[in-house]
Amino acid sequence: MSIDVLIVDDDRGAGEEYARLVRRESGLDVTFTVSPNEALDLVRADLVKVAVLDQRIGATKGTDLFRQICEIDSRVRAVMFTGLASASEVGEALRQGYAEYLRKGDVAQLGAVVLAQYHRYQVEAASALLEHSPVTVLARKHGIPPWRRSVNYRLQRIEIVDENYTADNEWVTIASLQAGEVTKVTRTDSLKKSVTLERESQSKLATDLGLKPYELQSLSLALKGEISARVKSASTVELTSSVTEERTYQLPPEPSDPNQLHTKSRRIERAPVYNRIKVTLLSTCECCNLTAIVPVMLSQATGAMATRHVDVLSDGTVRAVDTGAERTN
Repeated sequence: MSIDVLIVDDDRGAGEEYARLVRRESGLDVTFTVSPNEALDLVRADLVKVAVLDQRIGATKGTDLFRQICEIDSRVRAVMFTGLASASEVGEALRQGYAEYLRKGDVAQLGAVVLAQYHRYQVEAASALLEHSPVTVLARKHGIPPWRRSVNYRLQRIEIVDENYTADNEWVTIASLQAGEVTKVTRTDSLKKSVTLERESQSKLATDLGLKPYELQSLSLALKGEISARVKSASTVELTSSVTEERTYQLPPEPSDPNQLHTKSRRIERAPVYNRIKVTLLSTCECCNLTAIVPVMLSQATGAMATRHVDVLSDGTVRAVDTGAERTN
């Protein structure tokens, strides 16, 4: 039996609903309990990656339960999910090592928060193994005998550097409005969920290390395969998710007073959201034993689209306003 996520709350009805929500949003294995003792038994069985803890669990505090969990397994990532915690309790929880705090009023975000923490758990566990047993992802021979050299590139570490990354060149305008205008937009999202080696990293590897196109392709495929095998939530399978939606956008008319600051025009824009993953490679020359650290950046599509509107104000000011993210799957 495997449990990816454990939810502990003394309200059985609410807790079971939270578990269904996380299961539906993340696809992870989720278990709910009202019992702190049962929660500790599950952790002892080495089954739990993410714990979602209320701060009031009967007579037990969530922070006290988390401290006991850490004594058993310090790798567990915890989310304080409560509507009753005071500011001092939230501060104590974060100092104690909680990964995140979420109010119950923001329950719609719970699935995304849990999935992000599960992903971090997977990445940290993979990196811990790689530090002891680096894996060769590219074996390269170059030069002309007798000066021919063999260089091995080994995967040594994986870490997440940004969970909400959007590329500047991927923002797309889906609607444009002038003051007083109403427009209706029908859009279809088609997003491939995959891990890709970023272009800047490809260029750097080609320039600094002299990797040829076929070597870059071989390295990229090897990295995708290793990350897919070691990080369950970082699927490299290119599954396309398509969603069609109709939405109406409206911009208020210009005010009667022309001197009043107002929005003259607006662009509605969207862009894919990625996890940015930094991979550390260790290159070793088998001839002279020289070593070097090679950082590589990869992007993993999350299945979400960031949204924003870009306004041109009556005084000529241009203002971009982040309007959140939308799931496409």
